[in-house]
Amino acid sequence: MLGCTDPEPVLRGVERQPVLKPSTAQPATASDLAEAGYELPAGVLVDIQHLTGRPLTEVRQALKEQLGELKSAAVLEDGKGEELVLERGRVRALDGRIYMLAFDLPEPMRRADVMRVMGLPPQVGESIPTHRDYRLNHERGFRRIRMFRQSRRNELVTGVEVWKWLPGEHVNRR
Repeated sequence: MLGCTDPEPVLRGVERQPVLKPSTAQPATASDLAEAGYELPAGVLVDIQHLTGRPLTEVRQALKEQLGELKSAAVLEDGKGEELVLERGRVRALDGRIYMLAFDLPEPMRRADVMRVMGLPPQVGESIPTHRDYRLNHERGFRRIRMFRQSRRNELVTGVEVWKWLPGEHVNRR
């Protein structure tokens, strides 16, 4: 009796196929792998957590999608890297890593909404209000977040400047 049974359990109606098929595609580069799984979260205009602090080569496609095509590039003085001017914003990079990102908002917004369109929670610590901007220091892993005010008389924000770190400060960077 035992000699007539299958050596392993069999599901009737399921064809046998190899679990892993050999791939004919070219091996992916490091930048392809970094960008392959990324998708801009819903409701986010510029994903500052994904873009800042990372090598330009890893986030080039996401940068293009979120801030547009490159218009110009310039080398900054005093070893502060380079600045890239894009259609909808500016990026500064030092040693190939993005440390500053600035962009204008499509319309004036309240501060909590600005935090959401940057991919951050709307709750923040204490901001420093000035006649030109609201500043957040050491918030959510960023050295400085500046939200530019529409005017002295209202709280609406028209633009943002985010610094992951400040060049010249002696801090540990990855």
